[in-house]
Amino acid sequence: MSGDDGVFVGSGSFLVDRAQALDKLMRFQLPNPAAFALAWARCASAGGASHFTVTADAGVLTARFDGRPFTKEELEDPYRCLFEARTDATDRNRQLAVGLLSVLRLKPAAIRLTSGREADRRCLNVESLEHESFVEAEPGSDTVLMVAWPALTFAAAREAADLVRSGCVLSPLQISVDGTALPGWTEGPPDRQYFQDADSRGWVAVPDQADEDSELELCWHGTVVETISIKLPLVQVRAALNDDGFSLNASQAGIVRDARFEAAIKRLAEPSSKLILSTARQLAAAPVGLILLDPYLRRRWRETLEEGRDSTFARPFETVTNAAQVLWTLASGDGPGSAKEDAVLRRARAVRWMRRLCAKRLRPRAKPSKDETLNALWSAPLYVGADGSALSLDDLSTQQQRLSYLPFCDEPAPGLPLPFRPLWSVSAGEADLPARLLACPVRDVTSTVEELKRDPKRRGGAASLRPSSL
Repeated sequence: MSGDDGVFVGSGSFLVDRAQALDKLMRFQLPNPAAFALAWARCASAGGASHFTVTADAGVLTARFDGRPFTKEELEDPYRCLFEARTDATDRNRQLAVGLLSVLRLKPAAIRLTSGREADRRCLNVESLEHESFVEAEPGSDTVLMVAWPALTFAAAREAADLVRSGCVLSPLQISVDGTALPGWTEGPPDRQYFQDADSRGWVAVPDQADEDSELELCWHGTVVETISIKLPLVQVRAALNDDGFSLNASQAGIVRDARFEAAIKRLAEPSSKLILSTARQLAAAPVGLILLDPYLRRRWRETLEEGRDSTFARPFETVTNAAQVLWTLASGDGPGSAKEDAVLRRARAVRWMRRLCAKRLRPRAKPSKDETLNALWSAPLYVGADGSALSLDDLSTQQQRLSYLPFCDEPAPGLPLPFRPLWSVSAGEADLPARLLACPVRDVTSTVEELKRDPKRRGGAASLRPSSL
């Protein structure tokens, strides 16, 4: 069997010895054998469990879960399902077997599987790929899998537990790792757009990077199988998508690209549209404004907006050359790693994403669209005025209709009385997109604003900004 598109055939179709077949399967499945505990988390989900707990202590990993227990017949040959045709009903047993085969590659000293209730409770001691035996079972009701490694070889247990912590991103189960309960799949950051229907669940979010493709975590029974880059038809997002109807490839490390996969990808369109609307609302509720007067935060904002572009854009106002200014930034708590920096970066990524959508989806318009996502792009505060106020494309359009041009300046002017609000060109090419969408010329009013800063009472300076002076 070679290639990830291979499938297992029915019982009796293998012409090789069973032990040789299992050895080949053991070496072929799960590129990282430490993912064995993730396979058992899928096993728990497929068996109707409500919880899955993992502990790693001094080279001993223990996994516990409830749900449908394994019968004596299933334990007598835990690998039988691998030689049978795959069905939804066999997913639980297959993931148990995949986990056992994978952990055997890590050469543990002991593997014990205990399952069942009361008189039906049994413990299977897995000695090797070829030998298992029943031993006395400890009382309980959960299925318990215990794996122990010899002294000084504890890394496998720790890695397996860490993979459960990072990999159960969409699990409906109550997941606990080393005594700490993980947040539920809908309890992540508030800027995610969550969704669930009869077949799938997941979330979409604003991308971290300015990429042309979407980053998508594909999950099955709540755990990540693979992360892919894919170009979505409507909008590019960062997302996690689970469908228990997905088919895994033969290595258990990828999702088969079939009709079920294509249907699931199409279901991302609706939450992606809702993400546009929710992002517009969040930006309106917390505009960045005068926070950008801080030189460090302004530089971080500009770097995020210009990611992926070759820019040497800089302003004398932004250059932090004074030692007192450096100390002030650090002492104010607004420097690297601060909560304020994190908030500014999150807003900058959202603004960058929305502007890219505007560039691809918007056209000059005479009236509002029937598409509410397009209207949200027009009304979202994606720009900052020289006075620190929030400006949307709608705001700039209204102002342009009065002035017949789009004013911008390179420096902020908070508190300065102006007859209108110039766009503050915080990053390179800030006025390019509004000028294209508004189909109007731009006008640099920086020198006039600077004159008014020096002498706010100068009427000539203010008058030179008025449309009558053109």
